Amino acid sequence: MKEAGGKPLSNIHANTRFEDTEGNGTVYFKTPWGSLIELQTLPEGYYYPEYSEAEAYIPDELQPSES
Repeated sequence: MKEAGGKPLSNIHANTRFEDTEGNGTVYFKTPWGSLIELQTLPEGYYYPEYSEAEAYIPDELQPSES
């Protein structure tokens, strides 16, 4: 991001609440055109309770292509 002109707004920090599993982290960047970007790493996934008001989009796992 920095090499492309983005400006870091935070250091990498631990996630909180529903995304607080081992190894998770977040960092915020501002793009050269002014948008705010949040990058997250969620290697162990996250907890999303059934009673939540909103739904989270979770993509299907990519399957290796068959040759």
